[in-house]
Amino acid sequence: KQWYQRRVREDPKVGGLCPAALQATLESWPKDKPLPKALLLCPTGCNPSGANVPEGARRKIYRLACEYDFLILEDDPYYFLNYGKELTSFLSMDIEGRVLRLDSLSKILCPGLRIGFLTCPSVLQPYPELAKRAIVRGVAIVQGAAFQLKGDSPYIR
Repeated sequence: KQWYQRRVREDPKVGGLCPAALQATLESWPKDKPLPKALLLCPTGCNPSGANVPEGARRKIYRLACEYDFLILEDDPYYFLNYGKELTSFLSMDIEGRVLRLDSLSKILCPGLRIGFLTCPSVLQPYPELAKRAIVRGVAIVQGAAFQLKGDSPYIR
């Protein structure tokens, strides 16, 4: 089955994804095509510009996700490396269970540590479990070392 997709431009004045451009794209979506099911974005340190999506723009993007009923895949490996003002993640503002957040230990601890982690609401947990079966496994010794870092955290399982 062929997917229909569109790219939404970044706006250097806004810093990353432009909510007005996203809204215009959604409003002009072809009537014979289903609306998007998900939006993938890197809100902190967006490549290639390195810009951070400002909090106001993040809130507008989240409202559009609610209005047009799509998920936000928040791919945010640079979130913990932001040395400016603390940023609000999409996951922290999610009240409808529509944000899946992806982080990476390779950016936080060391570049060769190819381990990422997903945080999502319990209602969405069955879907990553299904997708995990199709993903190639990483190096077991690296996974074991990363697991030892978790300590007694109740948030990591």
